[in-house]
Amino acid sequence: MKKDTVNSENNTTELIIESPSFSFNCAHFIAYKGFKETLHGHNYNVSLKVKGYVQEDGYVVDFSILKEKVRNVCNQLDHHFIVPVYSDVLKIEDENKNIKITCEDNSVYSFPQYDCIKLPIMHSSTEEIAQYILNKIIEEIDISFLIKRKVNYIEISVSEAPTQRALVHKNI
Repeated sequence: MKKDTVNSENNTTELIIESPSFSFNCAHFIAYKGFKETLHGHNYNVSLKVKGYVQEDGYVVDFSILKEKVRNVCNQLDHHFIVPVYSDVLKIEDENKNIKITCEDNSVYSFPQYDCIKLPIMHSSTEEIAQYILNKIIEEIDISFLIKRKVNYIEISVSEAPTQRALVHKNI
């Protein structure tokens, strides 16, 4: 293969990475004005897609780098209750070694802090969790690395059930 065809700006390559280890189990409930779900959980699965150009080393990005970052984020989330810290209907308080959540209907939950993960989201929906994961992976990989590698697109898929998933993408 000619050297100029390897780096051709006309030949975008797409990488899709899936693994049984790209999973996490979390409890949550969604609350918004006038509505609150019951507390429940999901076995979430994540996949990653990147698009870019093959570089001189033969890679768009080494799979092992991407896999490590996705696994790290999944491990941080695994076996926690998701606390959406930007909720406009939940009052969230740190109380001793617990997180106390008072809902709009005055129901109260109290969880040990070590069982919770506070996320910078408004709702613990699959859509917002997917957006959080995408941002966290970009942060962990470092966007300057992606730009240097000529990656121009990154996408995260998060499924909460076999037939339900959210796709979030970003053009770089």
